[in-house]
Amino acid sequence: MPGGATAVHNGAELRDPVASLGESLGSIAETQVRAGRRIWGARRNIDVVLRHPANPA
Repeated sequence: MPGGATAVHNGAELRDPVASLGESLGSIAETQVRAGRRIWGARRNIDVVLRHPANPA
């Protein structure tokens, strides 16, 4: 598969650097934010949410 050697092996390999980059740019970073449930009841999470400090809600 093309690009397979450079693909991330788990979500944390991409999630953590994205959160760090957002924080270094002045954003508020949250990881594993609960976003509801799937049809069959399993929890659904968003890996990274970046918020602007002037409007954190």
